[in-house]
Amino acid sequence: LLRQGRPRTVFSGRVLPTAAMQYGKHWGFGDAISANMGNTLVQCRIEALRVRLDSDGENIDVAVRQDDAL
Repeated sequence: LLRQGRPRTVFSGRVLPTAAMQYGKHWGFGDAISANMGNTLVQCRIEALRVRLDSDGENIDVAVRQDDAL
């Protein structure tokens, strides 16, 4: 309730898998992360994700929300 009415930033992006950043092993739903938004580093929480498999392999789309508590 304390956060109602306060501005927040919501954005989405694609996480490119690397050996050091694998979904389910290094990060997952609800995790706290840092995201670059332009020249600004923003503390966020993963709020939603969608995993898709296609001819290019696994694609993971995430939605994150700025988290003032972090």
